Amino acid sequence: MNIPLVRIVSRCAAARWVVLVLGVPALAGAAPAEPQLGWDSTDGVVLRTPQSTVRLDGKGAGSLLVRFFPGNDVVSLRSPRLSMPKDQGLRLRYDVEAQDGARLMVERDVQARRNRDGLLVLEIFTLTPEQPLTNDIELELPFALSVPTNSAGPSVMCPLKNGWARSFNLRAGDLEAEYRLGNFLTGKETPALALPLVVLPAKTGAAAVFADPMFSTLFSLHSAKSNVEGVLRFRYAAGKVPISAPESRAFAVWLPNTRSAKEQFPAAVDAWFRFMMPNVRSGPAWLHDIAMVGFDFLSDDGKGWDRDVRLLADWIKPSDRHRVALCLHGWYDALGSYCYEPQAHRMKDEWVAFERTRKVYFTQAELKRRLRLARDLGFRVLLYYADGVAADSGVAGYRDDWSYRDAKGNRITGWQGPDTFGPTYMRDLGNPEVVTWYTNYMAALLETYGTDLDGLVWDETFHASLGQISPAPHPAYCDRNMMRLVRELTQQVHAFDPQKAFLASDCVGAYGWDTVPGYAMMADGTYQDSHCDPRAWSYGLFPNWRNTLWSCNWFDISDFQRTRWGVENFGAPVAISNGWGNDCGPSEWTPRERDAFLRLFHERLKMKPPSRFLTADPEALLATSPDVPGRGDPIPEPGTGEVNWALAANGSRASASSQEASGNSVWPASGVIDGRRDDAAWGAGHGWASKAGEPLPQWLEVDFGQPRSVSRFVVLTYEKDKGPETAAKWGVQDYMIEVWDKRKRRWEPVVRECPRRVVKARVHKLARPVETDKFRIVISEVAPLDGQARLLQLEAWGR
Repeated sequence: MNIPLVRIVSRCAAARWVVLVLGVPALAGAAPAEPQLGWDSTDGVVLRTPQSTVRLDGKGAGSLLVRFFPGNDVVSLRSPRLSMPKDQGLRLRYDVEAQDGARLMVERDVQARRNRDGLLVLEIFTLTPEQPLTNDIELELPFALSVPTNSAGPSVMCPLKNGWARSFNLRAGDLEAEYRLGNFLTGKETPALALPLVVLPAKTGAAAVFADPMFSTLFSLHSAKSNVEGVLRFRYAAGKVPISAPESRAFAVWLPNTRSAKEQFPAAVDAWFRFMMPNVRSGPAWLHDIAMVGFDFLSDDGKGWDRDVRLLADWIKPSDRHRVALCLHGWYDALGSYCYEPQAHRMKDEWVAFERTRKVYFTQAELKRRLRLARDLGFRVLLYYADGVAADSGVAGYRDDWSYRDAKGNRITGWQGPDTFGPTYMRDLGNPEVVTWYTNYMAALLETYGTDLDGLVWDETFHASLGQISPAPHPAYCDRNMMRLVRELTQQVHAFDPQKAFLASDCVGAYGWDTVPGYAMMADGTYQDSHCDPRAWSYGLFPNWRNTLWSCNWFDISDFQRTRWGVENFGAPVAISNGWGNDCGPSEWTPRERDAFLRLFHERLKMKPPSRFLTADPEALLATSPDVPGRGDPIPEPGTGEVNWALAANGSRASASSQEASGNSVWPASGVIDGRRDDAAWGAGHGWASKAGEPLPQWLEVDFGQPRSVSRFVVLTYEKDKGPETAAKWGVQDYMIEVWDKRKRRWEPVVRECPRRVVKARVHKLARPVETDKFRIVISEVAPLDGQARLLQLEAWGR
């Protein structure tokens, strides 16, 4: 529980000195037995505890500064008007005037809050202009912390945007790190924070510095004798977005109770969410149970949903079905309208989905039937809410005046697919009418379908990138408005039913994107359209700290190894899909594909919750992902007199159990003995692939035409020389190499490769040479779910 500041110890008008006590007063002249929050004209705002001292300005910290641009006019805030509203804290007011005559009032409300987890000093900083400010303005809030530090010196842990809780030792140099939203001060030279907080862990105590997430904050820290001192800076781009109403920011210093260094960082992040986002609750608990997620993009002309859902129910025990969440996508009439009638504030009674392509007739009753089908079978069911803020310009009702335009008047285009008619353009989040449209649409959607679903998925919430400013109709920070809108929509869902969820899809980190804020921190979690991109997982850790992190994988069969990697390294749910990409749902899976998905699902069911953050650079973990080529065996240069007897040029011939051909492309057995180790002519006669649909094992045989002495085999499985199509996705895994024993008239194994080591090049040196006139490779396991064996080259070296 929170214990308020309850007692004024002393107040002297002449010295302007005031102290408030948390608990009971200290004895005169002794160190405070209870935390004391106070202010005087020298020390400024100070919190003293038996172990720590926190200064928010004044002696040891520095003055609050306001900078006006373009002249860099600096005003120091030193002489406030002091009051103590309701004996709950301190209120300090400053009247500020710039050289150009701009006047504003700065107000600071400072409180101390104590509960079982620790002690918080919270400051609400409000800037109120007398008239609209139209020039940039920057504020500096100093602080100084006298807290116990580790013997190695003060260190700072930062929740970096890439999911790494990175430690910086201040003895090695000053630290700057920035949380970015709206307008920011630095670029890629400064570490980017996922959340606006830094933590100073220590064996005998710790501290953390917080800021709210609704605007950028630059944290600057350095070590000064026994203190850690720093400044929080933020700058409003008032030259582009004038300040005409009060602007408030929240900042805090938190002193946790725990002394466990291992617990201090996660405890601080928990406290940040609790205190800096008091109006954003965590999502429903059932989200954490989900072990499989599915997306259906109106598959098989609308018939795939029923078939897939019923088959999954046959394969998954009733007691496990609540751990599967299935999302119905593509149910609407058009992108940007989503069957919503804005004039009547209601959803359409009937419509045609994918009218340009699949032409599926829908009614409200039919959509409800599909949702209820999945729920009645025991699954969690979700409905696609929208494609970010994209709107289809080719449909009736499109509002071009709602489109976002940059400073040059250019619009931002988006997805075009089977559910669109014309180019899609991003709506302007600086336009209040656009924001109202989304909240009204949510209200109508919940009223019509809310009782029949468990949650909604807002796809592609990455459309408003960092620093995007809308110039008209009223200048605004689009990313800041998007943050507010995600919060408001989530609150609408919770008001309808606290057990319903609203999920974002930020895709931060996927495809190299790093200019997207963590909007998901305002939602109940993430179900992102990142195709299980390995780079995206770590970026989702901190924004989804309290909630859940999922990904769709439209290429769930050809990129199955991506799904597996996410499950094994981040505890992600198994991702399945139908209607796009591989366009192959459960009702179309081969037995091999079905077994692989269900096996991984049952593995995921048994997993413990994964770590909530990374303790090392994620690049080290990404080096193990299937998108990164594994380090194969070095292929030795031929020794004196050594020959690759498998080459067709040396008289050898190849045959196989089967071989693939599709259209003008062919992958014959002879393609592995042409002497080429790259993938340049793959599908044009170079390389071999077994026939699609043929079961494993598959074999490929090379006949020398006469006895040859072989001491080394080289197996080159399929991998593109450039790009993420690696052997880990497409290569052969387990195999055996056998030589023909002419005397015994049978195949004899000489190599067994079964450690699931999937790399492009594997070299097998025999203990002693063998003499044979033919050999074969028998492949029992491959990486891709399609079950096809793929080889670039097969070599047999000897003298």
